[in-house]
Amino acid sequence: MINGSDLVVFLANDWTGFFRRYLFISMAKTNANCRILCVQRPICFFTTSFLNRRKVFAWFKKEQRVTRLLPNLFVYQPVLFLNDNLAPYVPGAVELNRKILSYQIMKKIGEHGLRKDRLVLWISDPIHESYLGIINEKKRVYDCFDDYFAIPGNPIIKNIEKNRLREKHILENVDLVLTVSNKLYESKSKVNNNTYMVPNAADVELFGRTSDESTAVHPDMTAIPHPIIGMVGNLHQRIDFRLIRYLALVHPEWSIVIVGEWSGADPDFINSDLIKDMKKMQNIHWMGRRPSEVLPNYLKAFDVCIIPYSPEDRFNISCSPLKLYEYLATGK
Repeated sequence: MINGSDLVVFLANDWTGFFRRYLFISMAKTNANCRILCVQRPICFFTTSFLNRRKVFAWFKKEQRVTRLLPNLFVYQPVLFLNDNLAPYVPGAVELNRKILSYQIMKKIGEHGLRKDRLVLWISDPIHESYLGIINEKKRVYDCFDDYFAIPGNPIIKNIEKNRLREKHILENVDLVLTVSNKLYESKSKVNNNTYMVPNAADVELFGRTSDESTAVHPDMTAIPHPIIGMVGNLHQRIDFRLIRYLALVHPEWSIVIVGEWSGADPDFINSDLIKDMKKMQNIHWMGRRPSEVLPNYLKAFDVCIIPYSPEDRFNISCSPLKLYEYLATGK
């Protein structure tokens, strides 16, 4: 389906924070005849102005409206009338959003040489249901990499039945469904027979640098005593922080290093006594978010890499942790 086609990909979030961006980089590198336009989460001037003012200012300055990453890979920042989480509750807003997005994206398709008779629409979230058909696509792909209905704080959960219907409509109207785990495959294949399981993968070139002799340990890590038990990734309540605290208490001679930022976590959990206690512990080191390019320098210092996901969490049961493949690529 992909060979000989051009892709318009609606991202689940912005490019720099989208963990599956490596998939499209790889596609672009290995398919020179395939042009890929990745569409970031659209700006809504009502909501984005409060949530991410910097993003709005950059758009007005015409910064990063279109970024060319490779000769055949582009990232585009559109705008819409109303945030698509809110649009269904305002009469006429969904259709107006469709028209605004269609106009902008079709214009970029023409400007960057995508072939209108060979377009594939690639979506990855139930909220993208309203985008079906806006580019007159020939084929449609639903890339389902999370159990969206099991993420605490996800806007989808606020009206779960309506959004289940959205996803069902997607599954019934796409040509191909990709999932990352057996659990998701079992669920989606009941509705769409053309469903496949394709587990996550890592940027081997990037994370393979960890085992390269020329890769230096990051200065942040040089004063931390070994053994170092570390994790890299977004922080949220699906991580078993009680287990991490237990390890730090039972083994004060171990250094626990956490590289990542809070993402989608309940503010009450972030400010809980558990996390406050952990931040006081001298052998737990919180590094915060770090650019992906320097992660090998942090991982270089790790003696053990961990994925401390809570096994009882419904979301964790359905996921395919990207960090598993990244850790393997380091050679640890």
